[in-house]
Amino acid sequence: MGNLSHQGHTPVLLDETLILLNAHPGDTVLDVTVGLGGHAEALLQEVGSTGTLIGIDADAKNLTVARERLSSFGNCVQLLQGNFHDLPDVLLLLRRDLTSSLQIWD
Repeated sequence: MGNLSHQGHTPVLLDETLILLNAHPGDTVLDVTVGLGGHAEALLQEVGSTGTLIGIDADAKNLTVARERLSSFGNCVQLLQGNFHDLPDVLLLLRRDLTSSLQIWD
């Protein structure tokens, strides 16, 4: 855990998010508001080289920054432009069934 800063951007509540999500090596995680990739970077460190992060953001400029920031994780990252409301379509596009592993908080 820690405070990952990139180009002047520090992810908010990073440690708390990692504790709550409790990702493990090999997990597939979704970041449906990937933004500049701060939380995504920390989650990728948690899931390791056997895990996957699927990131979605509506802003193409954010995705460009996130893509650069996360490039060292190679094929463990899939970034797509869209809105979190597009999640069912994105999962179909990626041919993923994550229903058995989704955790939802209200």
